[in-house]
Amino acid sequence: MRVQVELARVVICEFNTHQAVFLREKGGQRELTITIAPYEAALLDRRVRGISGTRPLTHDLLAQVIRTLGAEAKEVRIVREEHGVYLAELLIDRGGEETLLDTRPSDALILAFTEAPPLPIFVAEELFGGDPSDSEAETDQ
Repeated sequence: MRVQVELARVVICEFNTHQAVFLREKGGQRELTITIAPYEAALLDRRVRGISGTRPLTHDLLAQVIRTLGAEAKEVRIVREEHGVYLAELLIDRGGEETLLDTRPSDALILAFTEAPPLPIFVAEELFGGDPSDSEAETDQ
C-alpha cells in the first residue's frame, strides 16, 4: 500500500555532509526522513521556493526529454529500503503506457518540483514503521 505525502521541509546545515528531507503523510502525522547530499538539498530547496537558474539543469533536461518524447511524468514513489538506502521510482505515462524508472529519491523529488504543479509523492506504507531516529535507512546514495 502507498501513502501520499507532502514535502514538509528541507533542512540544510552547512556543517553536515548530508542534509535532511522530511516527507509528511498528507493529512496525517507520520513522517519519513531521507538524508541527501548538500547539492541536491540546495537544488530541491530552490525548486520548492520557485527559484530557477538562467540555464537548464539536469532535472530540467529530463523533464524536457520526457515531454518531447510525448510522455508525462505522473508521480514519485519511495518504494523500499535496501542496505540503508531508500529507493524510488518515477512513473511515466506515454499514451496510456506506464513505465516505472528506477531513481534516487533526491532526483525524483527535485523532478517532482520541476513540474507545475508538483508531481504527487507516495511512500510505501511499510517505510513508516518505527521511529525514524532509530532507523539506519535514511540515506539516498
